[in-house]
Amino acid sequence: LCDAATRDCVDSNSDASKVKSNSAFAICAYTDSENVVIKSIRALSITKGDIGYTVVNDSGEATNSLFTSLSNMGSNREVVVTRMLSIFYGDAEVTSQVKVAGKALLEFASGRMRQLVSFNEVDVRSLQETEGAGESAFDFDVQLDSAEIDEAGTA
Repeated sequence: LCDAATRDCVDSNSDASKVKSNSAFAICAYTDSENVVIKSIRALSITKGDIGYTVVNDSGEATNSLFTSLSNMGSNREVVVTRMLSIFYGDAEVTSQVKVAGKALLEFASGRMRQLVSFNEVDVRSLQETEGAGESAFDFDVQLDSAEIDEAGTA
């Protein structure tokens, strides 16, 4: 999780890392290199057990633009802001966290991608620049606000 305005990561031990029911929260995707940028976010979903919803579809578009927005893409630190649906707060017995999973489409900042190629079937490889981008999968757990889970479970 991160602060949407600054794109700085939230300390996982702080209260800010616990998401309240139906509240907006920001997911930051980033690369450690200034030479690689995030071209788009693809297939972002949030699940808890058998319950889940798709936040961003395979085409890189928000599935519900009323409560999900994406940053412009093209830098090494991008943001998806969405809401944590209250359906995830009904069963404290299962788990007090949800899984966020997705894919990021990455490319070199110059807009070109490099790949290894072999020459004449010899075990010598060289970097060759190609147009395109590479995909990288990610997933992590998000802590739900346990006070709200207890309230939802007793209601």
